[in-house]
Amino acid sequence: MGRVHARKRRKDKAVKTIDELLDAAIDYARFTLVGHKDAELVPVFFIHYEDKNQPDTMVSAPWGDEDHKVMVIRAMRRMLSVTNAHSYWFVTEAWMAYENTRHPTGLMPSEREDKREVVIVNAFDRRGGKMRVYEICRNPDGVVIELVGDPEDDDIQFKGRMFNLFNGEG
Repeated sequence: MGRVHARKRRKDKAVKTIDELLDAAIDYARFTLVGHKDAELVPVFFIHYEDKNQPDTMVSAPWGDEDHKVMVIRAMRRMLSVTNAHSYWFVTEAWMAYENTRHPTGLMPSEREDKREVVIVNAFDRRGGKMRVYEICRNPDGVVIELVGDPEDDDIQFKGRMFNLFNGEG
């Protein structure tokens, strides 16, 4: 009679859904901004691993200029690849404006009169992900009172170098 060898099974951490990752990202942003006047939301990546022996990692990315931003994005793509990350979320403050016929392409949102101060969150695993935008609402004294999501943002097509760092582009 042959021997049966039982393989010890690795216990993995609970895998979070994309929506759970997005919720964690916006919770982090709310904790950082709401109730504060001069708070700054430094861009942050949170990398999630399935393996319980690999601790999840938070990476602060306070880029100063365009070259630094490109360098950080490349480094994050590499880190996600070599560490075999399962998923990640990213959160940052930004200026946002919608493109339309009244505003010529190429004009930066920060330079437009219709700009909105927003928090952008995205979450991805190797199969895909989602991105959401929350407007920063302030009281007359400038204190952030809430981050308000737009339910129609689920229909917006997002693109760019910050969209899905697993895909290896950029």
